Amino acid sequence: MDPARYQALMAQDQQLQARVEQLEAQQAQRDPSFTPTGLDRDLMYSDQYVERTYSNRPTVAGRVAFWALGVPAAVGLSGLFIWLIWFKRWQTAT
Repeated sequence: MDPARYQALMAQDQQLQARVEQLEAQQAQRDPSFTPTGLDRDLMYSDQYVERTYSNRPTVAGRVAFWALGVPAAVGLSGLFIWLIWFKRWQTAT
């Protein structure tokens, strides 16, 4: 959670700090899907978390590498297997 948002929630509800400390002392399991009431889900994340989440997008270099390396490698391997299966015709020793 964004530190500023957390501090604002703590300032708004004094009992919240005591409840958080009590749950941490009990080592209660955290619920990652929990959203505080009256708070939009997108407002509860820190800016660093949001940047890291949205920065994991395809890049131009990744697209070029896929088409320049990945596709030719897949075509080459497919051609190798086709040659081995239908043209080379390996025979097992009997």
